[in-house]
Amino acid sequence: MKGLHSRYLQRQTRRNFSRSMDYYTRVLQNVVEQTGDGRSYSQSDVPLNFRLREGVVYGFYCPDNENYYRTILIKTNIFTQERQSLLSNPVWGVIPDGVAQITPDQALKEMKPTNTSSLNTFPHNPLKSNSGGSPHNLDQNHLPDDLSDL
Repeated sequence: MKGLHSRYLQRQTRRNFSRSMDYYTRVLQNVVEQTGDGRSYSQSDVPLNFRLREGVVYGFYCPDNENYYRTILIKTNIFTQERQSLLSNPVWGVIPDGVAQITPDQALKEMKPTNTSSLNTFPHNPLKSNSGGSPHNLDQNHLPDDLSDL
């Protein structure tokens, strides 16, 4: 057991950080040489995903009505040290100059799940019927048992 342990210690002393780092840089250099000049060239027209910068106001058009837009501002909450998104009310018109335009999906990615109920201009439209029932989306559970007093 002593011989095994002493050989193990000798191998560990021969290993050093500079040799492994040299090997790592040679491997990376070979990868760069095989792929070209090391720059990434996108073949797709799809815009790359990016994270919204803190303190910059972004605007996007509401998905349900293109005549309205909203703005979003990302800031850090000083108490929790978490990113917080501030979303404006819908505004009629065009996004002003100097405000970067993003898609609603990009804004949705920055928001916490509790705030993402809807990015529409009017999230709760009582006149729109989703189920084919009542125009107010009521079902039998919302109606009183005794309808005589209505």
